Amino acid sequence: MKIISFIEEIEIIEMILRHLGLWDIRNHDPPPPTPASETDSKSS
Repeated sequence: MKIISFIEEIEIIEMILRHLGLWDIRNHDPPPPTPASETDSKSS
């Protein structure tokens, strides 16, 4: 697969993402890390 072009204009990128419903996604914190003892016992 080849890249044939890039979209560099912010207004166009925003229009495309708004049309797809992807412009207003809210970021959230990552899940809390699991303690090492729990991950070790699951892999055995």
